Order: sequence, then structure tokens, then C-alpha cells
Amino acid sequence: MNPRGLVVRWLALCALLPSVGMAQVRGVSDKEIVLGSYSDLSGIGASWGSASANAMRLRFDEVNARGGIHGRRLRLVVEDHATRCRARCRPSPS
Repeated sequence: MNPRGLVVRWLALCALLPSVGMAQVRGVSDKEIVLGSYSDLSGIGASWGSASANAMRLRFDEVNARGGIHGRRLRLVVEDHATRCRARCRPSPS
């Protein structure tokens, strides 16, 4: 096979790959779009994390009150990571 044919086949494959991934998009259905946030709702950063989660919920409620995005309602899923910083918070070795 000549190099030019290989390049053409490679470009064709690259053009087709995005359409394969679009067949099933996680979190998107005909009725809703699910988005997630991993925030600190407890622990040392709870005041900031709770406030940001509430701000996101308010914005989602505003968008949903206007009919959502292309007729799909937004749903927010917030998970708590409790400000656990395992490796980052360890003291450096002396």
C-alpha cells in the first residue's frame, strides 16, 4: 500500500469516529440533560461548596422555568467529596 492511500484511509477513519461516539451520549435523553458536580458539601470547604451548589441549582431552575435547553430539562447531580485531600495535604518528607 502506498503512503498516500494510508493517509486517505486514516483521514476517513478519523472522520467517522466522532459519529460513533455520538450514538449514545451519557446524561442526555429526549426529556432531560443530566450534569454533575463534585463539590465539598461537608468538611472544611463546606461553606464555599454549598454556596456554589446552591447557585448552580438556582441557575438550573431558571433555565428549566424557561423551558430548558431545546425542550430538555436540566438535572443537577451534586456529589460531596468532603474536602478530602489525601496526597495534597500530606506533609512533605523532611
